[in-house]
Amino acid sequence: MPVFVAALFGFGIVEHLKARGKPPEPQAQNPYAQGRPIGFVSLVGVGLLTGVFLFIFPIRFIHQVWDHGFLTGLKAEDVKAITVGNRTFTSPREIDAIVQGLNRAEWFTSNHGGWASNVDLLILERSGEEQYFQVALYLKEPGAVITFVRARGRITWQDGYAFSRNLPAVLQGLDAPLPAGSRR
Repeated sequence: MPVFVAALFGFGIVEHLKARGKPPEPQAQNPYAQGRPIGFVSLVGVGLLTGVFLFIFPIRFIHQVWDHGFLTGLKAEDVKAITVGNRTFTSPREIDAIVQGLNRAEWFTSNHGGWASNVDLLILERSGEEQYFQVALYLKEPGAVITFVRARGRITWQDGYAFSRNLPAVLQGLDAPLPAGSRR
């Protein structure tokens, strides 16, 4: 991706430099001549695209790193309650078991799907903060896909995924299995 952005930026610069060295063309022959060389317009367009890419992609990656670090560094004593789907867990034994499953989360990249319907995973910390994720049973091998989600509601942004091999077994042992039905 950085090579693509650099190539676009370089193209804009070359167009700008080419346009600077040419004598102005008569108005009738150049429909784009409005006081600015067309290379400058290209340079501005490429600059805007570069700015958008340099803003959006790093933010998504930063959220992935933060969410993954949150899951792997979570401590049971810092958690007041965990809600998975419509089931809320408040006992220290249940919270400890779920937190151990979340602590073992691995980096996961999805370009193919392969998991059942998502359910909400809400972690209420003793500090009062809430952390929201979605979790689903992975159908291709034993485990669960944890989706990093921002802004619950009608508009969401998914920042990435983690994979927990033992979370489904933990939830099954707590009589709260993840749904096995396919996505809608």
